[in-house]
Amino acid sequence: INTAGEIFNSVIIRDEIAITDMPPALQTSLDTSYDDKVISAVDNMKLTLISAAFRKIGNNVTLYNILSSKELMECTRDCHTNWNADENYVQAPHQNISSYRKQKLAVTYTCNTIDCYLDCSRQSTFTKNLVITGAPGSGKTYSLNYISLYAISWGMKVGITASMSQRAIQIGGVHLHKLFCIPVNKKLSLHVLAENSIAALLRNPIKLHILRQLNVLFLDEIGQISTNFLSLLDKILQFI
Repeated sequence: INTAGEIFNSVIIRDEIAITDMPPALQTSLDTSYDDKVISAVDNMKLTLISAAFRKIGNNVTLYNILSSKELMECTRDCHTNWNADENYVQAPHQNISSYRKQKLAVTYTCNTIDCYLDCSRQSTFTKNLVITGAPGSGKTYSLNYISLYAISWGMKVGITASMSQRAIQIGGVHLHKLFCIPVNKKLSLHVLAENSIAALLRNPIKLHILRQLNVLFLDEIGQISTNFLSLLDKILQFI
């Protein structure tokens, strides 16, 4: 009875999901590949992401006390910085207070989620995915780029993608279909698409290793993705 009560308290009251597998933060470390091609591909992806984030944030890089591009590139899980992205996210010039408060809330929630993922004392519970919603032009992508730098500052391997190719490039990521090797064929069922994608990833071990060691994956414009496509991603990610 006590055990059952604790499970119900965990799920319903504390909004937790217990896990018995290897904690994701540790699993990604074990899956790290030391192949030169994989390391080079990961570094290039990281540099592209940082460059895109700096372009998006622009002159506010100094305002937020963001580390330099070189310092971020040198961050690893064993040698990270203590840059507090939440505290340093202050109101920018010409930004109204309503916009700032909404973006600040998104940054706080997302930074807390990343902290929970890295917290050794919470490795027995699943860190839930976070969805940020808002009107067009409210700063969702801006906040995403800012938060991605926070994850990188902790030495995490970060990926960014989007369902639209041009959008993915603008934010320093890779198109969703290209990232997961998903064929474009509306006539195939979800299971067949997932099998084809997995087969393509197995033929591309570099891309498979990159996906396996990702700590965080940001998916921009998730509202443009259908439930069927999310189910497809779920099947592929379970394999990965």
